[in-house]
Amino acid sequence: MPGLSAWAVRRPVVALVAWFIVLAAVIGLGASVGGKLNDSFSLPDTESTTAQDLLAQAYGGTGSLEAGATIVWSPATGTAVDPAVIARVQPMLQEIADLKSVACVTTLTGASLGSDCPTTAAGPTPQELAKLTAEQKAAFAAYAAAAAPISKDKTVAYSSITFTGDGTQVSTADAKTILGLVKTNNADGLTVAASGQALEFAGQEPPSSELYGVGAAIIILLIAFGSLVAAGLPIVAAIIGLAMGQMGVLLVANFLDVATFAPTLAAMIGLGVGI
Repeated sequence: MPGLSAWAVRRPVVALVAWFIVLAAVIGLGASVGGKLNDSFSLPDTESTTAQDLLAQAYGGTGSLEAGATIVWSPATGTAVDPAVIARVQPMLQEIADLKSVACVTTLTGASLGSDCPTTAAGPTPQELAKLTAEQKAAFAAYAAAAAPISKDKTVAYSSITFTGDGTQVSTADAKTILGLVKTNNADGLTVAASGQALEFAGQEPPSSELYGVGAAIIILLIAFGSLVAAGLPIVAAIIGLAMGQMGVLLVANFLDVATFAPTLAAMIGLGVGI
């Protein structure tokens, strides 16, 4: 680094031109051929994975645990399967199923709503269960109990939403519509909530913590240097470095599995180190 710094001081014009060329190349490549972020996680050859695979084969997949979403409801009194509760929840589920980004919505009656609901099997065969070890059978039973749409005391129930495609192209408008329906029905003695990666992204406010951090840094640097130019240069350098870092993360995603929280982590580190 000392050699590179000395070279940049001796040839400032060449250094700036080279810097802008590299900046444009990284940003251009990241924007055009950047990979997709994902949160894939697997534990092959474990009892829990075997049980999950068996459930996926027997019950038509685990979309609510992966790229889908879940609608959960619980009444203040009575059970989640009371006719009055179902009468309130069913229209909401039907409206969700009618959205373009939604392929299927499960119901407690067993009849799924939507235009592309998978055909589910009756369950694992005795031959399939016989091949499992005692630990695998226990894991399967625990997983099946946890995946049941109604709690043991029947006070909580849920429906699974499966989105079209691979679940990563859910429109923001549809996600906000689902959140709006949940918010509207979350009243009058009925608690309704939703979970799912696509819904979480739609429900988030625009990121502001980074802006607060940059604002605080500008004030501190102005006090320390007493000059707007001296205070602004580190900020500009940090922001440019942050842009290159974010595009670099997308480029790396072409070759490795990069989690969806990686850009946020890169922004925190980039701003801190850059400033």
